[in-house]
Amino acid sequence: MQVDITKDLISSIISFPNLSDLSNSESDFDNDIQILLDWLHPHVPSSFIKRSDDGTPTAPLLSKFPEPLQRVKSAIRGCLKEEKNQLQFINLYINTINIKLLDYFSALTNLSFLEYIDVIKILLHYYNSQFEYLNVTDNVFKIFSRKLSFIISSNLLDRTTFKSTMNQFFEESLFMKATLSNPMSTNALNLIDVISTLVSINMSTLLNEIVIKLSVEKIKRHTLSLSTGIWDKPLLGPLNSLIQDEIYPNFYIVISYTTSSTLTDTMNNFYLYELVKIAHDELVSLRIKEIYSMILNYPNSQIALNELHYCLLKNKFNHQDYGISTNLLSYVTDLSVNSQAVQRTNLVERFIDYCNKNLLHAGANTIDVITTYAKTIRSFLIVDPKGVLLDKVVRPIRKYLKTREDIIIKLVRGLLDNSPDNDLIELAQELRSPSKYRSKSSHSKDILEDSLDLNWVPDPVDALPDFKNGKVSDIIESLISIFDSKEIFIDEFTRLFGEQLINLKNYDVEEIECNLNLLKARFGKQNFTTLDIMIRDIRESRSLNELLGGRDAVFNTSVLSHLYWPTVLDNIDPEQHNFKIPDEVEKKFQDFKAKFAQEKHGRTLKFVPSLGTVRLQLEFKNHTKEFNVSPDKAAIISLFNDQENELSVSHIAQALSMSEYMVSKGLAYWVKEGVLMELTKTLYIVNDDDEEDEIIQQEAEADLLTNFTPSDNNPTAQSSAKFSEISVVEPYLFTMLQNITLLSFQRIKTLLNLMVPKDKLDLTKISDNLLEEYLDSLVEESKIHIRHGNYSLHN
Repeated sequence: MQVDITKDLISSIISFPNLSDLSNSESDFDNDIQILLDWLHPHVPSSFIKRSDDGTPTAPLLSKFPEPLQRVKSAIRGCLKEEKNQLQFINLYINTINIKLLDYFSALTNLSFLEYIDVIKILLHYYNSQFEYLNVTDNVFKIFSRKLSFIISSNLLDRTTFKSTMNQFFEESLFMKATLSNPMSTNALNLIDVISTLVSINMSTLLNEIVIKLSVEKIKRHTLSLSTGIWDKPLLGPLNSLIQDEIYPNFYIVISYTTSSTLTDTMNNFYLYELVKIAHDELVSLRIKEIYSMILNYPNSQIALNELHYCLLKNKFNHQDYGISTNLLSYVTDLSVNSQAVQRTNLVERFIDYCNKNLLHAGANTIDVITTYAKTIRSFLIVDPKGVLLDKVVRPIRKYLKTREDIIIKLVRGLLDNSPDNDLIELAQELRSPSKYRSKSSHSKDILEDSLDLNWVPDPVDALPDFKNGKVSDIIESLISIFDSKEIFIDEFTRLFGEQLINLKNYDVEEIECNLNLLKARFGKQNFTTLDIMIRDIRESRSLNELLGGRDAVFNTSVLSHLYWPTVLDNIDPEQHNFKIPDEVEKKFQDFKAKFAQEKHGRTLKFVPSLGTVRLQLEFKNHTKEFNVSPDKAAIISLFNDQENELSVSHIAQALSMSEYMVSKGLAYWVKEGVLMELTKTLYIVNDDDEEDEIIQQEAEADLLTNFTPSDNNPTAQSSAKFSEISVVEPYLFTMLQNITLLSFQRIKTLLNLMVPKDKLDLTKISDNLLEEYLDSLVEESKIHIRHGNYSLHN
C-alpha cells in the first residue's frame, strides 16, 4: 500500500524534518530533491517472500533494485555532493524508513522463523542496493546501516512470534553431530546463513543469550538423564564427548560470527572449558543430593565418588591471563553453578542433614551407625583426600556414637570376630591388615618427611580449628578416638578374652593369643599385661591338670590368679556364685585342691562353681541327649535323677542353695530344650514324650480297649451326689493329662496332692477307692480314656 509522505504525518510521529519538507520550492535543487524522492519511492519493498511447506521460496528471493536513469544520477550528484549533505539526507531518510517499516511489519503475519530471516535479507538488499547508487562516503553508510539495523531488529522484537520461533529454530537445529563430521553440511550452511543474517542487524547479543541458554539446558538435561542414580560406571567421558561432539561445534559457529575479535586457540579452549564446567557443576549438584545414598552404597559408588572429587578440584581458567574479555564471557561464566567453596559447603550440610534425619536417632541400630561411619570415612577420603570435608561430616556421627551404651561391646566384638557372619567384618579385616599398623616412630618419620617436602601445602582454608591431616583416615583409630580414654576398650577386651579363656575346652589359647597380638600392635603392648597373665594361667592350668588330675577327662580345672581376673570375677553375682554343686564334682575338686596345696607348698584354691562349662549326657527310657551347659544348669538337672519325680522351684533352690530366680532361669532353659515339662508355674517334671508317643501308637495299632458295662441306674445322677466334693480336681486332672500324655493312678494321686490347694480339697483325706471310682466315672462319661491302667485324654 502506497502512503504519501507529508510534513504533518512525519511531525506527528517524530519531531525531526523529513524529505517532504524540502520539496516545496521550484529551484533546480528542489527539482533534484523531488526526482530523488520519486526514485526512492515507495521507501520500502513492495512485495514479500512466500515459501512452500518444505521451506523453499515460491518466488525469487531477492530482485535487483532498478538502476537509476541519468537524470536521477545527476540529481543524486547535485543533492549529495558533500558528506554534510549526505548526513542530513540520511537522517531524514532513516526517519521516513522507520515510519514506513511500522506498516510493513504490521502486514507480516504467521511467518516462520526462516521467513523472518528472508524479510531481513530483502530489507537489507533493498536499501543496500539503493546506496550503491547514492555514492555516499563509508562513514555515512556505516551510520545508515547501524540505524537501519536498529529499526529492523526493534520491529522484529516487537513481534512475539519472532523470538519464540527463533528459540524453536535453534533448539531443533543447533545440536547435530553432522556439524562436527562435516562442517559444510546442509544444516551447518543453513545455520551459518541464519547466524550471519542476524549478526548483520546487530542481534549478536540476543543470539548469544539464546544459544548459551539452549546449550546450558541441553547440558543439564543430559547430565541428569545420564547420571541420576548411576554410580558404578564412568560418566565424565560421555558428558565431555556430548559437549565436544554435539554442542560445542555449533556453539563455536555462533561465537565465531558474533565475536568481533578473531577467536584464538586459547579462547576456544576457554569457551569449551566453561561448557564442560557447567556439566561438571550440574553433576556435582546432583551428587550432593545423592551423597547419603552413595555413601550407603560404598564400595559400589567408588567411581562416582572419584568423579565428584575430580569435579570439585578442577582448575580455574584465568581468562585475564589470556586477554579474554568479551561480552560472551559474562554470559558463560555467570551460568556456572557455584564456586568450589560453596559446593563443598553444600555437600557437607546436605550429608549432615541426611544423617540427622535417617541415622542419628534412637531407632537406629548401633551396628548400622558404625558401618555408615566407616563408609563415610572411606567415601569422603575419596572426595577430599586432605580429610577436611571428612572431619566436618563425621563430627555429628562421632558425637552420637558416644551416647550409645552398647557401642564399646559392639566395637570390641566386631574387631575380634573374623567370621563372615560378623556385621563389622571390615573392621576385623582392617585390624588384621599389616599395612594399617603405624608405630609412633613411623608417624614421627612422616612428620619429618613432610617438613622436608618441597611440594608440601598447608591444610585447606576451610579446615576446622582442631583439624589435623590424617586424624580420621584410620577407621579403627577414629572410632576409638571418639572416647576420652582407651581404657574402656582395654577393659572390654580383657573381659571378652576372659570369658573365652574360661570357656575353653582344651586349653588351646592360640587363637586368643593371635588376636591379642593384633591388639598389641594397635594399642601398645603395655596395655595388655593383665591379659598376658590370664593366658599364662590357662597354659599352666593344662600342666596342673595333667600333673594333678591324671588326665581325668571328666574333671578339668582352670586355676586363675584372682588379682588378674577382675573383669571376669567381679561380674559374678554373689547370689549366683556359691550354689551347691553335685557331690561327685565336689569330691573331685577337694582331691584336686589337696594335691594343689601339696604341689604349691600350702597355697589354696577357691572353687568358683558358676564359671566354666559342663558336658552332660542325659539318659531317658529309650534315648540319650548331650548338652554343654553352665554349672548351675547342670546342678539343677542333676536333681531330676528319678524321672517319676516332680520338683518345685522352692525345693530346688533350697537343695542347691541357689536363688529362686536363678533356678527359674535354669528350669526355663531345660523346658526350652525339651528335657523338662512345666506342670505349673512352679512345678516341673522330666519330659519323656517320645517314649509315651510310641506307647500310644502301639496301643492304637493293637486297638485294645477296656470295656465298661454301664449299670441300669443313671450314672450321671449317681456321680453328681457321690463325687460332689472330689469333682474340684477335674480341671487339675485335665491340665496334667494335657502336659503328660499317660499317667498311672499312683502318679495322678501324687500330682493332685501337689497341685490342688488344701483350701479347696485335702486329698490326704480322700481314699484311694473313692479317687479311683471318680476316675472311672470320668471314663464312663468319655471325658478321659484308660488303656493298660494308664489314663489319658481322648484324641
